[in-house]
Amino acid sequence: TQLDFDPNWGLGSSSTLICFMAEWAVVNPYALLEQTFGGSGYDIACGNASQPLLYRKISSVPEVQPCNFTPTFRKQLYFVYRNKKQSSQAAIHQLKDKKPSKQQLEQMDALTQAVLNAADVEDFQKQLKAHETLVGNFLGQPPLQETHFADFNGTVKSLGAWGGDFFLAVGTAGTPAYFKSKGYSTCFSYNDLIL
Repeated sequence: TQLDFDPNWGLGSSSTLICFMAEWAVVNPYALLEQTFGGSGYDIACGNASQPLLYRKISSVPEVQPCNFTPTFRKQLYFVYRNKKQSSQAAIHQLKDKKPSKQQLEQMDALTQAVLNAADVEDFQKQLKAHETLVGNFLGQPPLQETHFADFNGTVKSLGAWGGDFFLAVGTAGTPAYFKSKGYSTCFSYNDLIL
């Protein structure tokens, strides 16, 4: 394969490879993932997607639902590289025996819908913060914004494995300059990365 981006960024390179290999070998990509890297399968669903989606896994069965996500405030959304490659396999191993409660799953579903249906950027940020808090409590880790960007005038949301390769920042036109001043020079606008 040949990537047209820095391999340290991740950006689903492993899952895309699994999807292509499964297509080539005419096998189930989720089964191939399970026998190789492991994980929830969310990244496999994304590797085959042509639009935004909602994903969940119920009793080992992946459930993929296409959705619409075209926020009016997308010019305020940025993806910032954390300057280190996250090991997806290490994160999967750490979570292997952690199972969310039924109540936590219901809260996650409700927050996901609230994020998706946010009426404006303020509501979107409120729901992202609640989502980040819920996941942080489940993992026993403080939110990324609290530990690294407490002075950021906006919202920071972890993506992928907690503290993954990139995080989402909701801010203003000055957001890239803020993160560059903190040593995070790779910052993409939403429109740079989302097709």
